Amino acid sequence: MHRIWGLSLVSCLAFGLTFASVRADDTQNKAAPKGAGKSPNAGKNKGVDVGQIVQQGTGLSKQEVERLEANLKAEPENLADRTRLLATTSGRSASWALMLQSSRRRHILWMIRNHPEAEIAGLSEMTIDPSGHAAADAEGYAEAKEAWLQQVETHKTSRW
Repeated sequence: MHRIWGLSLVSCLAFGLTFASVRADDTQNKAAPKGAGKSPNAGKNKGVDVGQIVQQGTGLSKQEVERLEANLKAEPENLADRTRLLATTSGRSASWALMLQSSRRRHILWMIRNHPEAEIAGLSEMTIDPSGHAAADAEGYAEAKEAWLQQVETHKTSRW
């Protein structure tokens, strides 16, 4: 029962931070001059249908995964490629998910720490299960939970 509540808490925190951060980002974008305070790749990820990107990631081959991983080394802020990589385990076997477990954990933690406001942060592709199946990642779950709680602490006085 505690695990269910913990997972629900993390999911709610993720959704709340996502919604609140997007609203705050919209407000800042209206007030700030064009291009101010944005990463060079920020425009590359605007106006993109996240559902379509997730769909593109569901059928990636090992070579495509390696290519996207290499792209992220050069462009870490490319949220579209990061989202595609997070979607690679959807509908795949447990062995495929296990093979990509450390990669998924790395990308999920990066998203929580760097872009908790991104739409992908509230989707199932950002889920790390602590137990219940072969690809569960208890250590990754604990790290993700801690990262979300840190985001809550960091933003506790924000009035989004």
